[in-house]
Amino acid sequence: MQYGWVARSNSSTKNFVQLDKEDEEQDMILLSEYADSEVYYCGDEDDGHAKKNKWLKTWLPKDTEEEEDDKEWFWFDKNGKLYRASGSDATVKAQKYKLEEGDLVYDGDSITGVEKKKVNSKDYWFRPDGVMLAKFYMIGDNMYYFGGSDDGSMKTGSQTVKDNTGDSYKFYFYTKDTYGYKKGAGVVGNQSNKLYYYGMLIQADDYKYQLATIAKDGVDYSFIVNSNGTIQHSKSTEYKEDGDVLIATGIKIAGKSTETKFVENGQFKYAISNEANNWDTVSKNVNDIDMSGFVQGK
Repeated sequence: MQYGWVARSNSSTKNFVQLDKEDEEQDMILLSEYADSEVYYCGDEDDGHAKKNKWLKTWLPKDTEEEEDDKEWFWFDKNGKLYRASGSDATVKAQKYKLEEGDLVYDGDSITGVEKKKVNSKDYWFRPDGVMLAKFYMIGDNMYYFGGSDDGSMKTGSQTVKDNTGDSYKFYFYTKDTYGYKKGAGVVGNQSNKLYYYGMLIQADDYKYQLATIAKDGVDYSFIVNSNGTIQHSKSTEYKEDGDVLIATGIKIAGKSTETKFVENGQFKYAISNEANNWDTVSKNVNDIDMSGFVQGK
């Protein structure tokens, strides 16, 4: 009786080989060696039954002697066949990230050929070896969040995520394809008058109000945000803290009152317009929010 990871040795036969068997006659076999074969998981040596239509958390064949934390999640269909991304599109690159001290930091794991699959009405992403993606991944130039290591479902809408220190941060992921971004991608720009960058809410930190600038296709879009991440767009006002003017709009030009112009709609609604002379109507006495550290290693 075969158990553990089992693959059809040849697509035209009914012969099977146990992948995670390691003895004097056989070395450990990688799933990649059977990329075009049907792969099953048949429990431990006291079981032998193929797991069907269910999730299973276990080790990859090459990792069976690793720690408990090295287990991964896999999906097996109604016939017991492991679902694996085809890997046919090698241009689809997924980079793993972690939320560390309030920044999204590259976690040193990069995979190509990942694919999305719907399981029980939820969207999941898988690697070519069948491993389910979890936590944060940059896929293409979009940031996705798949919940904790035992979750994996692609998140949409508002999410609150804790970093490694236990502090909570707010994110928002598109609920449908929007502005060229796919459903599940982290919002970049204005969402319900809040400013987000790769899904993370951007808030004034050092002061009550600050400027934050997002670059898109070679164009800089600058927003006035407060400590709650709300975008400010008054055409002529003074944004103060303890009586001190931090940022002012509607500054007079050549002695004439001139209102500051803002982008009126779309992804970058309420960004300060880059029209000629418009920035002459804005003054600031504080540093901008440093956007360089929010997504590191991109």
